[in-house]
Amino acid sequence: MGRPRKNATVEAPEEVKDSKAGKRIKLHVKGMFISEALGTAPSDPNVYLNYIASRSNKSDTDEVDAVNNKIKRLTPSLDNKDSETPRSLTIFPCLEDGTNVMFDYQIKGFFKEACHSLRYDKGSDVSKESCAMTAFKSKIDDAVFVYPRQIKVTLPEDLESSLNTRSLRAQTAQGERITVASSEAVPAGSTFEFDVTCPPDYKNAVIEWLDYGVKKGLLQWRSGGKGKFIYAIKSEEYIDNDNESDLITADSSNKALEGKSLNELRAML
Repeated sequence: MGRPRKNATVEAPEEVKDSKAGKRIKLHVKGMFISEALGTAPSDPNVYLNYIASRSNKSDTDEVDAVNNKIKRLTPSLDNKDSETPRSLTIFPCLEDGTNVMFDYQIKGFFKEACHSLRYDKGSDVSKESCAMTAFKSKIDDAVFVYPRQIKVTLPEDLESSLNTRSLRAQTAQGERITVASSEAVPAGSTFEFDVTCPPDYKNAVIEWLDYGVKKGLLQWRSGGKGKFIYAIKSEEYIDNDNESDLITADSSNKALEGKSLNELRAML
């Protein structure tokens, strides 16, 4: 029997095809910031509740709670007139134990920005899948999901959040204006972990977007080099709808249901 011709397509065994049919891929990603990352939530509760939360199409109770957790921790320094902590500070929301968090939609927003930016590199190996993806924003919204809702940001041992203060310039009808912005910053070396689920055909695109994180990162002042990160895919598996249901939980708008999986919730019906 002769050798197979070069570039010949090798068919997978039928049992392998069947095991993957109709399934999605779950990637467990661990990231590490290589530059400091800046918090995005306003530390003034009135700004958050009256403006941001009122503009949301859904009740983001868990996000409001996480912001309030951090505000409670900052209140003594915010109320202290001698404190160097500015009232216009933007912060990381946090859990009750003080662990900083990001939210799932911030990762999805990064995916959209990365895909959009990579499309400028047509013909490049680093952007092949992104350039080929049409209507990428709706596909990321409808077929690419990030879990959990709250993504813990773990600081390196013996390091704490710091304050990043910078000047912002804007061209207005009255001329150039300069203001000062301050943000809570987590240091390089801070880590975070999350799961991404997507159709198998989207896997290489997701990897392209994650690769882009070393060039332009997450959260605030990305154009200034903040929030850059590296990553590793710690595990990869094919999952069906039942497996993905275990990743989806109820939000905190009802404390009795908070954190329960879909299977636990269905058992209550």
